Amino acid sequence: MSSVELSIEDDDPWAISQDIFNILCDFTQSSTPPSVAAAARSLNALYPDNRPQQGTTKEGAESFLLEMWDVVLKVAIQLPSGSVEQEKLATLLKTMRGLEPAHTLHIWGRPITLWNDLPLLGPAITEKVNELPQNALFSDHSAWADDRQRMQSFQAFAALLTRDGFDCSFHASWLFSSALEYPLASENPAGGTSDPKSQRSSGAAFESVVAAVAYWIAQCGGVIYEHSKEGSSGTNQAGPLWDGKAGFSTPRSFWGGGLK
Repeated sequence: MSSVELSIEDDDPWAISQDIFNILCDFTQSSTPPSVAAAARSLNALYPDNRPQQGTTKEGAESFLLEMWDVVLKVAIQLPSGSVEQEKLATLLKTMRGLEPAHTLHIWGRPITLWNDLPLLGPAITEKVNELPQNALFSDHSAWADDRQRMQSFQAFAALLTRDGFDCSFHASWLFSSALEYPLASENPAGGTSDPKSQRSSGAAFESVVAAVAYWIAQCGGVIYEHSKEGSSGTNQAGPLWDGKAGFSTPRSFWGGGLK
């Protein structure tokens, strides 16, 4: 059994959210977990159209999906970066993409396939990362240690999703720029701004950032390389060590040197 103690982080959760959380806990934490296929079927059974009518109007697909992804992401960022449990969670989502029969939903004015497209996971990820104190990843202060771990776990999970075909590489471009396009504190002792990224730490935060970047490269370096060759869009952010265009590009491959 895993030593990670997970929380739904809600004092009064919706019953379906609690069911989703319980499935995820059982699959990632139990010493006798269900198979990945069984866990995927259990989550699918909670989808509104697959639940029996119990006298009340069911929620719409959009509401269910956003709630489900919120629970999934809460769990993902509590699991240690690169852990077996986080890998299992990513594998569960990959398995869900293969569930049959697939059918088309129309959400926000466009068709999207359940579950192959993992509908609304992208917007849920954006909402979740906006809730996280992203600058914690760049602060050595002990008060930020837990948030730094959560940001590192978020980045690791995004890398796993990208590796498995659900592209979250926008978050890699933000991380790489934030981590590698600012001088180390020892190289720019004068500082000059309150932005934690304005000088890269050389302490615990820097170790976390480098670990997060290295994990992206290990899991889906090929994807990042292809995006760089194609000049794919990414974050608009650029640090003082980069004066080229935003997004992925081959010249921006100097990122690799920042890890040395």
